[in-house]
Amino acid sequence: MVLLSVAVANAQTPDSTSGHLDPISATGVAQTFNYSVRLNSICNVSSPLIRLRDVATPIGPASTWWERASGVVIGMMPIDGDEMVIERDRLNIAVDQDASIPRIDWTGATSVRVRYVPAKVGSDTNPNLSKPPSVPLANTNSATLPSQRPVVLTTATTSMPDATANATTDLPALNPNDSDRVVRLIHFAVDRIDLSLRDSYDIIIDPAQIALRKLAEVRRVDRIEFLSPPTEGAISAKVFGVTSRHEIDQTIEISFVTRPMVVVPRESLRRGQIITSADLTLVPAPRGYPIESAITNIDDAVDMQVVNVLQKDRPISPTSITRPVLIERGDLVEIHVVGGGVTVATSARSLSKGAAGDLIAVETLEPRKKIIARVARSGLVEVFTRPPRVR
Repeated sequence: MVLLSVAVANAQTPDSTSGHLDPISATGVAQTFNYSVRLNSICNVSSPLIRLRDVATPIGPASTWWERASGVVIGMMPIDGDEMVIERDRLNIAVDQDASIPRIDWTGATSVRVRYVPAKVGSDTNPNLSKPPSVPLANTNSATLPSQRPVVLTTATTSMPDATANATTDLPALNPNDSDRVVRLIHFAVDRIDLSLRDSYDIIIDPAQIALRKLAEVRRVDRIEFLSPPTEGAISAKVFGVTSRHEIDQTIEISFVTRPMVVVPRESLRRGQIITSADLTLVPAPRGYPIESAITNIDDAVDMQVVNVLQKDRPISPTSITRPVLIERGDLVEIHVVGGGVTVATSARSLSKGAAGDLIAVETLEPRKKIIARVARSGLVEVFTRPPRVR
């Protein structure tokens, strides 16, 4: 279906105080004006909206009425980007039904072929539009519309675009209250689809994206359809909602950012237990949990000893584990004194506790002498001496 609409901007020039453009003579009788306008045979547009100035050119100097009427929207490009043909007779009927536009004397072509040419990046138009967006079906009788209201004419030559339209820069930006409300409604709808998504991803909806402007009046979001499976990065999703007047659907962009992974025990671990790789797994960090306070690498926890009880599925803090203590304070240990290829063994008592590789103080039994030794394994410490050097 071809959608043709005529709507004149509400803003008035300083000299204008009414919606009519026909001046009234001193006698009180409205004058008749026949403005001459030439219809072009071919035109290119870079916006999905087709305005009167895109397809027609005034004959003679442009006056105040043309400055206002030229911005009237007369149609919308098809969603598939195909060429559109507008007949002059049908365009004239639509224009004549708007009382704010003076009578026009048409010349030139009997029809105009309109082609959609996407704007280049850096131009004034939206560079992200590769095809004109769809528009809602307006099933309205043009003969009953009052002045200043859109006039809709339909033919059977073209199919009506889909009701989900990508927002354009013509729409005003959302105010903070509306953007917060719309984003919250979309978040709730995402949670209804799969609450586990929020456990795995940070879900980000940019309130400044242009597509969100079409949802400014939405009061309820019924559902969301992801156009591709949710995964790391930005994906497109179609939002279905309801405004105070009608149903609406719009495609927006949602970003999924994978949450950082932390190490947790598969089952609760008791104090003093030595941790193995089978005891651990990686899960997304709980929301609000400080990542710097959690272990993020399983290897950092394997073969460590539990200091405080570790609860199932709770992140492991570096302070809750330690290297296994091999020697406790007061233990009887064996000392190996190694040097010059000779090892001497004797007995001692530990004066502190230590894990593998730790340096601890020990005291030999006979004679009683305090020395510093390195923990080699449970019950064994080592002391390394320098071999004598011959000069």
